[in-house]
Amino acid sequence: MIRIGGATGYWGEADMALPQFMAEGDLDFIVFDYLAEITMSILARAKAGDPEKGYATDFVTGVVAPHLTAIAQSGVKLISNAGGVNPEACGQAIRELIDAAGLSLTVAVVTGDDLMPQLDKLLNLDPSEMFSGETPPPRESIASANAYLGAFPIAEALNLGADIVVTGRCVDSAVTLGACIHQFGWQQEDLDLLAAGSLAGHLIECGPQVTGGNYTDWHEVHETLHEVGYPIAEIAADGSMVITKPGGTGGCVTRGTVGEQLLYEIGDPTHYELPDVICDFTAVQVQQIETDRVAVSGARGLGVPECYKASITWADGWRVGMIGFYVGARAAEKARIFADEAIKRARRKLSVMGAPDYVDVAVEVVGDESHWGDSARYVRSREVAVKVGCRHSDRRAADLLMRELSGVGLGAPPGFCAFAGTRPKSSPVIRLFSALVDRSLAEVKIHTADQVLPSATPSPAPAAVRQATFEKRGQLIPSDRLNRLLDPGMPFLRLHTLANFGVDNPDQETSIPGASVLVGIGFVGGARCMIWVDDSGISAGAMTGKTGEVALSLQTICKRQKLPLIHLVESAGANLLQYQTELWSTFGAIFRNLAQMSAMGLPTLVVLHGGSTAGGAYMPGMSDYVIGVKENGMAALGGAALVRAATGEIANDR
Repeated sequence: MIRIGGATGYWGEADMALPQFMAEGDLDFIVFDYLAEITMSILARAKAGDPEKGYATDFVTGVVAPHLTAIAQSGVKLISNAGGVNPEACGQAIRELIDAAGLSLTVAVVTGDDLMPQLDKLLNLDPSEMFSGETPPPRESIASANAYLGAFPIAEALNLGADIVVTGRCVDSAVTLGACIHQFGWQQEDLDLLAAGSLAGHLIECGPQVTGGNYTDWHEVHETLHEVGYPIAEIAADGSMVITKPGGTGGCVTRGTVGEQLLYEIGDPTHYELPDVICDFTAVQVQQIETDRVAVSGARGLGVPECYKASITWADGWRVGMIGFYVGARAAEKARIFADEAIKRARRKLSVMGAPDYVDVAVEVVGDESHWGDSARYVRSREVAVKVGCRHSDRRAADLLMRELSGVGLGAPPGFCAFAGTRPKSSPVIRLFSALVDRSLAEVKIHTADQVLPSATPSPAPAAVRQATFEKRGQLIPSDRLNRLLDPGMPFLRLHTLANFGVDNPDQETSIPGASVLVGIGFVGGARCMIWVDDSGISAGAMTGKTGEVALSLQTICKRQKLPLIHLVESAGANLLQYQTELWSTFGAIFRNLAQMSAMGLPTLVVLHGGSTAGGAYMPGMSDYVIGVKENGMAALGGAALVRAATGEIANDR
């Protein structure tokens, strides 16, 4: 068993964690997460001004420097993504501190997440934004481009003897999973273990958010939050874990705090994609075993993503805003008049100069419950805050509105007040473009004081990883399911073999054809049938855009050729995080076709081979006959985690 402390959740986090952990003692690793997407753009601007900057200096000056001797004496290892866009400079700054102190700690740096050297190649692939489908931003506006690396390079650095590991952009949970891989020797095919280590990392990656911070029942713990304890994960080689905190600290560790952090920012709990593993958290069990000790188990690994997620930040004009206050009767009404006056004056000047209007102007009044809409309860507040902000392509136009807001005071309704100080100044609007990129774009390397080594961890071999996934579950691989279904010696006409090849993944060396399904016409029990087999070893069987096209095509053939349909189902449904929602409105015809085929006397027979959720549950739900494989077959619109979140009921998938 190893004990890992989670010390930070963002750049600027309070410096309380390390003293707590050093006093607690008996920790094997302490992990630090500093990087949000906006942080990367800030660090990129810092590096542009000074090539020795671009990393989270707090880690060097506020964490390592004052505690260096204690770190060396305790033997605890530090893992941090504080390297930002300049991890080598961060590592060198730490080495200089170690040398000055006369200590013998070893620092290793993981690089390769920075895709700016590969930017032209990346943009030539014309990636789409993962959530909106937008095209890439103009090249000249891009400030940073980073792949979210996984945990295996961190484990390699630890295997080389590193006491302190510094990375650039990696997924938040990777700093914890990397320690587990190093300590326990987990391999790429150990998907359930990788999911468990990722879950542990996810639970402690936001620091005190799992020990009472941002807690729904904050009133139960507020008196001790000033000394809130930072989380510790005790992780065993089998992936089981206990979440706790240092003794004598504030906050709490309960099923509530752990459960809320479990659901934080994971999107779909049946299909949480990380670089090393696709996680299914729907069967996770959270058990209070002692005061401030919560046992967590049940994470499952479904496969390995083919691509890295990349975060591209880019500048899109300027923005600025200010907050003032109004007091007295009809305060909210007066605040809106105040804001409207300044906006009209600024727009009039822009018009006279022939300048374009603002891209966006926002006026928000806080205190009159206007944000609550129809649910507002009390709207006659005598004190409100008024926030006014704008966006414009020209910095001077943005600053103009701030001048007008400062100058409107004597000509506005009475009751305005504000903090004294200088006028707010505009800053760049930094936007995020998220895309899936080929893993080969990230040239991952491990840097020590005297050598640079390419990462020895190969990109996951999709076929091998999928094979191991099915074997671990005691399942047949999809092709074996198909072969056992078909009548021996009879022909099988495979259809759509190249669907999606080079589409979602443009790299023909790693792109997997078939759109995550095997389809064709064959004989079962002497009857000619259309057969559709899901491949849950590829992104948990989630449908791609091309999968929907394949499904509509085979159903059209069924209706024309009067063929029954046999569907071997194990699917997470549509991946709405990767594809535009509008795309799936077309593919709703799949379910209409099921009803039409049934009316035509063309039955659909479904065999449930594994967990099929969301859209994957519609197929058995609308088919004529359903056979469930014992212990494995399951169809549900939502898993046990959603039941608990919605009703509080403790349930399992069954």
